[in-house]
Amino acid sequence: REGCPIITVVLVGLTGAGKSFQGNNLLGRTEFIESAEADSETQEVVVKKCFDHDRNLNLKIIDTPGLKGTNQTAETIRQKIGKFVDHALDGVDAIVVVLKCADRFCEGQLEAVQQIDEYFGPTAQKNYVIVANKVDVPDDTYLEKWKDKPELNFCPRKWLDECKASGAQAVVCKHQRIHRDNGLAAVKEAVFKVAKMPRYQNEEFDEARRRVEKEQKKALSRLERDEWRSQMELANSQWMQGLITKVEWSTEKHRILESEQAESA
Repeated sequence: REGCPIITVVLVGLTGAGKSFQGNNLLGRTEFIESAEADSETQEVVVKKCFDHDRNLNLKIIDTPGLKGTNQTAETIRQKIGKFVDHALDGVDAIVVVLKCADRFCEGQLEAVQQIDEYFGPTAQKNYVIVANKVDVPDDTYLEKWKDKPELNFCPRKWLDECKASGAQAVVCKHQRIHRDNGLAAVKEAVFKVAKMPRYQNEEFDEARRRVEKEQKKALSRLERDEWRSQMELANSQWMQGLITKVEWSTEKHRILESEQAESA
């Protein structure tokens, strides 16, 4: 809705973790295609929008392709999730890190978390909403029970503490078939909490803005050239039909050429 604030949310996580499910949860309707399979339904960045009547603001939800977790380079990660920047030129209010949990962490989970954190960098931690999805255990201490994986040089519990200290929110979403209070409402509340923090941006946002501005300038130049061409053709036609004098035609031609040269300078 025009005139109302916009909160931009990006969803990231392992393939099949439930990013699209959480996206639909935030939207309040089914828009993103969900899949619990190993192959992600989200192959490209997908953007959906809604209006939150309770808070009188717009929500822009950006779903990114799922990560495989293992054997992925930093460039692969950038190519998979980095395209969201084109849809969030002014920055991101919340980064929802969706974890695929069930009864235990699946293979590649910690690798994916590490890759996400390395991609966004430490300045993004204040904007994280860390969601443990489809948890089957009865208590809310699931995230605190992570086990370290020394070969990764990554301590998840330390990372979680650092994120929380920066202002991040952590939510445990219990399996709907087992727990009535499944935590889905808490995810949305957490998004609005971190959205009060300064927006996340990095150098890729600057590059995207420059690229978009360049493309817009090119498009405008093409429109202007078409307009000048139309004006020139009209002046030529009017002179050939005797509707204007040669002096008037020459004056109009000179004006058009001067305008084109001024815009090109």
